[in-house]
Amino acid sequence: MSEAADNPALPKYLQIARHFAGRIEEGELPPGAEVPSERELAAQWSVARLTANKALRELRRLGLVETRPQSGSFVVERAVAAIARDEPGLHLGYPGEGYRWPALGATPDVVADAEPGLAGGAVTDPAVRLLRAGAEPAPDSLRAEFPGPGAPVARVRLVRGDSGVAALVTSWFAPGLAERAPLLARAEALPGGSGRYLAEVAGVRVAFGHDRVTARLASAWEREQLGLPDPAAVLVRRSARHTADGALVRVDDVVQQPDRWFAV
Repeated sequence: MSEAADNPALPKYLQIARHFAGRIEEGELPPGAEVPSERELAAQWSVARLTANKALRELRRLGLVETRPQSGSFVVERAVAAIARDEPGLHLGYPGEGYRWPALGATPDVVADAEPGLAGGAVTDPAVRLLRAGAEPAPDSLRAEFPGPGAPVARVRLVRGDSGVAALVTSWFAPGLAERAPLLARAEALPGGSGRYLAEVAGVRVAFGHDRVTARLASAWEREQLGLPDPAAVLVRRSARHTADGALVRVDDVVQQPDRWFAV
């Protein structure tokens, strides 16, 4: 492959995905443009087809491309989307010890990591209410991300800052993590937040992540929790966090009103 990878420390499939995400962001690949097939990527980048498949899957997850049966993969039309930026070396979970905000930053990761009794970052003394915790089937939009046996663990919290701005936060943890970190599946607060808890109890640390933002109508349950009228639009920031070897640790969905996001 003649084109240099952005960051050779990243897994190869993420190097490929990042390369094409950059081309899409720069407009070199406009909406409707076809991206190379799995076979073509494997040949161009000298990787196995499984690696090429993972790169395309990553681009689909970011909402940048869609794959059409018998046709190929194409750059999507995006009304509201944020190009993901991989953050090698990112340490998430709680302020201090190397914590730094993600590049997109509209809703800091401390919000997605908030637990009852945990404060810090851009949310001053947040009131956090844990609504439920336990194993749940992944929603349709996440089933491909958790393909293995067992259901992921979901933790759902209502986070309210001192300004009154509220966020509905759902964190999905990879199946099997609760066996090593049992408090994930219990309806009780995690000491120091999930990032710190996973690092200390299971030795699992987030190394990089990527985000995207979409807009949709709120569900009836979301409207009830956030006190919104019917109908109401919301913005959803979806954040995927991985270990250094590319394993998916968690996916966070942060739902808020478009004009009332937590500020950095």
